[in-house]
Amino acid sequence: MVRSFYEHRAVPDAAARSVLNEAAWPWRLLFLNLNYHLVHHLQPGLPWYRLRQAYLAERGYYQQLSGGFVEQGYLPLLWRHRRQPVIEPLHPFA
Repeated sequence: MVRSFYEHRAVPDAAARSVLNEAAWPWRLLFLNLNYHLVHHLQPGLPWYRLRQAYLAERGYYQQLSGGFVEQGYLPLLWRHRRQPVIEPLHPFA
């Protein structure tokens, strides 16, 4: 469950459902760059070690496509959700 921490959100626009987490290098290595989850979904054949390079080459495009679903690392995310769940028990579209 740690690897999938906040990779998706429930919104109508499919491209805006996958996160872009600009995590520091230890986290990127730990999660094999899947913090660039939108890039992974759009280019599933791209090796994990090329995800960051692809993201940085078109950062503005990916951020716009994600609808602003951009996190500034895992520690701020963990801190923000220290007292509230990340995932709601019921799907918001249910």
